[in-house]
Amino acid sequence: SVRYGQKVIAMASSMSLISQARQFWNHPAGPKTIHFWAPTFKWGISLANVADFYSPVEKISAPQQGAVALTGIIWARFSTQIKPVSGSPSRKRC
Repeated sequence: SVRYGQKVIAMASSMSLISQARQFWNHPAGPKTIHFWAPTFKWGISLANVADFYSPVEKISAPQQGAVALTGIIWARFSTQIKPVSGSPSRKRC
């Protein structure tokens, strides 16, 4: 009977994982949208850049360094242009 209880717990936790995976997949900003993949690739470029910290200078990729610098400049500029909006969107007049 102890084994049966462990099986029930294992099945319940796997169903929970399936439910969470389904929610993640169907989320409005989930992996089906650019809102997920753009930051994912940006982090990929950044992690690849960190991996180059200990590479010899001859092995460092100039295009990769250019991509890191360019995206940094773009996002730095973008972050200065954001104007916070206070209040609930439902209170705004159309």
